[in-house]
Order: sequence, then structure tokens, then C-alpha cells
Amino acid sequence: MLKKMIPMGIFLVLCGFLLRGLQLHPQEMPSAQLGKAIPMVDVVDVNTLQSHNLSHWLGQPMLIHFFASWCENCTTEMPVLLDWRKKNDVTIIGVDYKDNPEEAKQWLSLWGNAFVAFLDDSQGQFGLNLGVVATPETFLVDGHGVVQYRHQGPLTNEILTREIEPRIQQWSHKHV
Repeated sequence: MLKKMIPMGIFLVLCGFLLRGLQLHPQEMPSAQLGKAIPMVDVVDVNTLQSHNLSHWLGQPMLIHFFASWCENCTTEMPVLLDWRKKNDVTIIGVDYKDNPEEAKQWLSLWGNAFVAFLDDSQGQFGLNLGVVATPETFLVDGHGVVQYRHQGPLTNEILTREIEPRIQQWSHKHV
């Protein structure tokens, strides 16, 4: 009798872990970077092709957005980002994550470019430093260079309106 109960017990415990895992939302995973300064790396301005350090944009909120040409969700969200950027004066830095930079440039010319600057992170080091899980992933950084919010997954109008915009407005009102 006991020999039959042990496999059944193990099976029930594994089912419990599986059910718990199915209830988790990766978009809501906490980030170890929240409240910490973002690494000040060099990026390329898409208009001038000049290199700038991220510190160039300190004093204003910015989105650091990880994408890749091979990322299907990134293709879906780019029109949303383009439309949102037209309505909001926010700096968006695009980080090409673990991708071929030439393919990323072709992808941007095909799908549009919502970014004011571009970082080639083909080796994934910048993403690793921030704890990036997968593309797309977005970090909202305040004017002091501190990560205030992280979203893993495609940005939607709802997320931008509900999560990003209020944080930007809150920071802007504090620093007027």
C-alpha cells in the first residue's frame, strides 16, 4: 500500500508545482535593477550617427527598449511604439539584443524606427547587466538614470497608458 502511495504523492507534488508555474506571469517578474542606476554605455544617435553616452539624455525620462530582428513580438509592437512616440515627447533608446546589427538595421527600415538612439548589444552584455530575460523588454529610466519600471513582453497601448505614462508624469511633476 505504501509503495503505491509514494509515486502518487510525488505525482501530486509535481502537479502542484506545474499548476503554480502556470499561474505565474513573466511580465510581472521583479527586476533586480529597480531603484538602481543604469550602466552609462555609449549608443549611436540614429539621426546624426554620432556616438553618445546614455548620460547625454540624463535630466529627462527615457525608455531603454530591447528588441531583435528575429523577435516576432517586436514586429507586432513597433507600430504601437511609433504611434506612442508621436504623441509623447519621451526618449526611446533601442537596444538590438543578441542580433546581427545589419539585420536589425534592415528590420528597422522595414518596420519603422521609434528610437532616437541605437545600441548594438549583439553579445548581450548590456542586457545581461540589466537582467534581460527575453525580447522585447523595456526599462523606464528617470532623469537621474535610475530604473523605475521594467516590462517584459510586448508593449501595448494599455501598458503604455496605464504603466509608463503615469510614471513619466509623476517624475516630470516632481522635477518641474
